[in-house]
Amino acid sequence: LAHFEGKASNLIKRARGMAPKLAELLAMYFPGFRDHCVFRGKQVFFYKRAQIFVGDVYGAFKGKGLGELKDMEKLTCFADYRIP
Repeated sequence: LAHFEGKASNLIKRARGMAPKLAELLAMYFPGFRDHCVFRGKQVFFYKRAQIFVGDVYGAFKGKGLGELKDMEKLTCFADYRIP
């Protein structure tokens, strides 16, 4: 969080309300969010962890305030332990 003055809220604000941008920022600054595998000799990134984080922020804030994120439909991975 050094790039965001130690605050997750600053990370979220940097995405400027765009869900895909928040997932991108997470993957860019936090290696643990860069989940991937090798398929047919090529590295494939999923960013499932980053997308789940974005979904959790959206849900926790009920789509308001810090959770007011646009383009949620552009995210592809969500936790499989949740029932819609």
